[in-house]
Parts: sequence; C-alpha cells; structure tokens
Amino acid sequence: MKKTLLAVTILTSFVSAAQASVTVFKNDTNQIDLKGRVYAGYVNQENNEDEVSNGNSDAYFRLGFKTKSQLSDSLTGISELEIQWAIADKEKQDKTKTRLAYVGTEANWGVITFGRQYVTDELVADWTDSAVSNVPGNDALNEFGRESNVLKFQGTYIKALTVGAHVQLENNQEETGKKSGFGMGAVYATNFGLDLGATYGIETNNEVDTTTTLLGAQYKIADVTAAVVFDLTDQENDADHTAIETSLAYQFDKITVVGRYLQKDIDGQADLAVDQVTFGAAYKFTKQFRIVGEYVADQAEGNEDALTFAARYDF
Repeated sequence: MKKTLLAVTILTSFVSAAQASVTVFKNDTNQIDLKGRVYAGYVNQENNEDEVSNGNSDAYFRLGFKTKSQLSDSLTGISELEIQWAIADKEKQDKTKTRLAYVGTEANWGVITFGRQYVTDELVADWTDSAVSNVPGNDALNEFGRESNVLKFQGTYIKALTVGAHVQLENNQEETGKKSGFGMGAVYATNFGLDLGATYGIETNNEVDTTTTLLGAQYKIADVTAAVVFDLTDQENDADHTAIETSLAYQFDKITVVGRYLQKDIDGQADLAVDQVTFGAAYKFTKQFRIVGEYVADQAEGNEDALTFAARYDF
C-alpha cells in the first residue's frame, strides 16, 4: 500500500508538465525521467456468424522510469522500467504486466542492454504497428516482441545504417515453458524518405525451433507514411506460414488517419489464420491528450469485428 501511495504521489506531482516525460531528478552526472500513460477505452465486438455483439471496457495505467548516469567521458549507464496495470470494471484485479526492465551502457559506438526488452525484430515490425487504439499491433507477424533475459546490441553508423543483434538466455516460465533464441537485423535509411530493413531470428520454445525472417520497407513523404512488412516463418512442427502487414498513415494538423491490412496463412491450421482490415483515427488536442476511434474488420473464421473508442493521456 505504501509503495502504491508513493507512486501515485510522484505521478500527481509531475503529471501537469507539458512534455512527453518528466525529469524528476538531475545533477551533473545523473538523471531520472518519469513517463506514463492513462488509457480509457470501450470495445464493442460483433461475431460475423451469429451477429451477437458485446461491449467491454479496455483500460490500463502505465508507469515508467528512465535513468542515465555518466560513467566516464565517453560512457553512459542507462536503465528503464515500465509497468502496466489493467483496469477492469470490478474494484479488485490482479493483472500487472512488466513491459520493460533492463540495464545497459551507451556510447558513440552503440548501446548494450540486458534484461526484459524489445528484441531485434522490432527494428522492422514496428513499421506496421501503427494502430491508434489498443488493438494488437502486429497480429499477423511472428514478431518476438518483448522478451526477458535478453542481451542486445544496437548502433547507428554513417547516419543511415542501423544494425542490431540479441541473444536470449534460457528463460523458464510456467506460462511459456523454456524459451531461448537469438536474432540480428539491419535498417538502411535513404536520404529521400525510404527505409529498407530485414531481420532474422530463431526462437526455441520447449525444444521447438521457430525461424522468422522479416523484410520491410517504409516510405515517408510530407504527411504520409506507408509501410509493408513480409514475414517468412519456418517451424519444426510444420506450422510454417507466410504473412504480410501493410500500413498507410496520413497526418494533417491534429488529426491522424491510419489504415492497415494484415494477412497470415498457416499450413494446416486455418483456425490461426489472420485476415484483417483496420481503420483508425486520432485527434490530438495536445501532445499529451488525444481521443481515438478504430474499427477492425476481421474476416478470419470464428473471429469478431471490433469497434473501439478511447481517450489517452501521456506524460
């Protein structure tokens, strides 16, 4: 209880600051930043087959800290912690998610981190993770996302080439079993708005190897951003699949409009196929506060369409 009250006190003290994160402490060698999000949404789902609809709340509170410490003239120590709490209709709920928890060092040659963090495939998968609401970001891709026990390196060179690599040490959890893996990737940014990227990763989950290659392109011109990512996945238990995600976003003044298409076919497993079209829009009153609406048309067998309305505050 005391820890919860302390977190709320800190949040209340700094939530009024008009910036993406708040510096709560800073001296010549150390800095601590506070960041967070409050998301309050409503989702109405309708089954394509029996036309039965249902509505539910979709809300969460996210709190995070980022730190920097000057270790030497050329080396900086960094860390990040980010925790999320799901908010339900009932008074009590135990749904806490540790999104990020890592420590590392940063220098002009790159960044090395260890802990729970995004793995290398996020270099490319993030391009089509453009939904404005809390719908799944990469529903078609076999992206490995955030993982624990990850040692990662990432650096940018000649102002255009970003390379990364990671190793996940064996992580044995009751929910997921034994997981380990490694990955690598690179992104090249041209000077006319086109980014090209590729990642390759292998994940071993309960002694089953899954190999995933992501190939992506992203093009930015004026207020338009278009992206496409291809997924080629090979799994030992014959659940091979190919997938594609596309995203087109247009931003004008305070309004952002996003359309996406997500498609995945898995050999012999039609129930795991993905066939979605999403349309979303966000209106930003300020950098901190926005309202969003998004519709997911899900054509896969047995799945439901969903309409989301939400308000979001970032600090």
